[in-house]
Amino acid sequence: MAQFFPREFPHESEHLYQLTWEPDYPWGFKGTSAQLVRIYQLAYPVFHKLDPHAIVLGPTCSDVKQDWHDEIGALKAGLARYIDGFDIHDYCQSLPLAQYARRLRRLKVLLRRYSGHDIPIYGTEQGFDTGGDVAKELPQALADVRENLVSLGEGLRINFAFYEADFGTKASGYGNNAYGYYYNLSPRVRFGTDILSPKPVVPAY
Repeated sequence: MAQFFPREFPHESEHLYQLTWEPDYPWGFKGTSAQLVRIYQLAYPVFHKLDPHAIVLGPTCSDVKQDWHDEIGALKAGLARYIDGFDIHDYCQSLPLAQYARRLRRLKVLLRRYSGHDIPIYGTEQGFDTGGDVAKELPQALADVRENLVSLGEGLRINFAFYEADFGTKASGYGNNAYGYYYNLSPRVRFGTDILSPKPVVPAY
């Protein structure tokens, strides 16, 4: 990966590498905080050796509702020495926006405490699940736009909306997950549907 990006994108000044995805104990990662940090300790110098424009991101916690409990453990174990940016999946569908903003501010304080300097924060997933309920589509549009504005207002370097299209239906065998900004018009395709149509959140953005 660190060899591919410089070759394929020679004019890009930043190459972002998200090393782990939702390593939340116990369902996403069954190891200890020290073992999680060890992954970054081994990978960090390799990425920077192979790619002078590498920006190593981690650990990619699954939401903001847990109040950073697992991530504090990783920071205490030394994670901050092996990341260039702290990335999160900043879902806050059931969290008041003011409380969400406070948690982002607390995270910045924790990052400074355990690293001795400011570490940029990246949002790599944020969305609102309607569960397939049409009545929730306008609330989805309002919530997604507002949460994105709060995220950027609190200083996140980037914030990615999630997901392209609804990816859960009974036919897909993946439950009824309707985070999509577009309707999935090919219900048997789990991800990356080839036929879609916009929801209200699209013109809202």
